[in-house]
Amino acid sequence: DASSTLLDVGAGLGRPLLHAVLSPGVASAWGIEVDPVKCHKAQVFVEKTLELVNSKRLRREGATPLLPLTSTIRLDRSSIEELESLNPATHVYTFWEGIPVQAKEALGALFSTSETCRAIAIVQRAMRNKDPVNYLADLG
Repeated sequence: DASSTLLDVGAGLGRPLLHAVLSPGVASAWGIEVDPVKCHKAQVFVEKTLELVNSKRLRREGATPLLPLTSTIRLDRSSIEELESLNPATHVYTFWEGIPVQAKEALGALFSTSETCRAIAIVQRAMRNKDPVNYLADLG
């Protein structure tokens, strides 16, 4: 619904954040990235991309610009273990390649105690010799 906020854990360049705010029904997006260089690059990438999208929208008759970056997308340099809460996120996305087990456990604990999160999408290329349901249950 129009109050949805996507949280991308390990936001990288922020591509899922852009997809979220450009989709109808998503109010805002929040990304956390532990790598300060990636976080800075993401800030610039997202800002420049939204500028480009706005300029193309304005060229169309009757189109209105998107909200400014600061009101739709938030990017924080942080690890998941440093967060106290996932609020106000309603939906969580993460690509787990390279994320340490402690971070996965921290995300599981935060998600299971969140007052606002309704869904989580986890992308993992392969889980050799592991049952994904049991693996996630073990992480909380």
